[in-house]
Amino acid sequence: VLAGSREDAQVVLGRAAALNVVCFGRVGAVNAGYPVRPARLRADAGWRRLAAPAERTGEARTVDTAAGRGWECDLAIGRRLVRDVHVDRGGWAFAVGVTAHLEDAHLADLLGPVLASWEWIDDGDPATPLDAGWDRRTVDPDATDVEVAAGPSDRPAAWFRAPVRRLPLLPWPGRDGTRDEAHVHLTSSADLLVWSASLGPDASARLSASAEPRFGDARRPAGPVLESATAAGQGLRRRFSLGGLSVHEVQLDHGGRGWTVWLVHGPDEEHLVPVLDQALATWRWADETVVSPATAVDRP
Repeated sequence: VLAGSREDAQVVLGRAAALNVVCFGRVGAVNAGYPVRPARLRADAGWRRLAAPAERTGEARTVDTAAGRGWECDLAIGRRLVRDVHVDRGGWAFAVGVTAHLEDAHLADLLGPVLASWEWIDDGDPATPLDAGWDRRTVDPDATDVEVAAGPSDRPAAWFRAPVRRLPLLPWPGRDGTRDEAHVHLTSSADLLVWSASLGPDASARLSASAEPRFGDARRPAGPVLESATAAGQGLRRRFSLGGLSVHEVQLDHGGRGWTVWLVHGPDEEHLVPVLDQALATWRWADETVVSPATAVDRP
């Protein structure tokens, strides 16, 4: 299970076979250094980091269940099968899956009746789902109509401009000290994400580490490392491929923390790259912003 995820239930089905229910966290949050994408994109990428290399078999399939619209995918891990159905509920990302040896592959068919009997129990969690119409929205990549805060709204670390407002943030840091700072959801397959972590390796070392292959990581370098002079400071930038998606990653150091800015988009959304450029060009750090006496507002 992905580091930082929560296993909500496990039912043992037989020898080395089980039904698992996993919550990956909030859609758009950064989980172990990776943004949690909407269900369709998680299934399309075969999104699961396991202790052994996994290979997706076949295309993701849409399934209608009592848990809501889901997307099903199959993964092969040596002689084992993993079948997952990804669903989103109230802004949270879930997967219900079966793992079994190939000779017990029929056990994966249990997902159908399990999901047919599903019932959500609302507990008053104020998690906000994605904006209505997010899958049909048209975004002007050059627009800077909205000022987005990076960090908590009451004490942001920075601001930048974007075409649309950000989604609500997770109110707590990740277990590895990673902090979700901003998530601007552009289209059904495009997001601008900002997160930070306690400064360890510098920007150059972090970007180099991003290019190293890891188990379960489908991200691959798709361009050279470029120096990038931005309003946020000197950064390093590189393009990666992630399944059918493109990731433009920028690494920055500021205030004793390492900052990562990602633009993720689909194969037909190259026109959205200026959203990243505009964000970095309009960036303002809070600790470098000076309010003049003439514009200051007295507070009690």
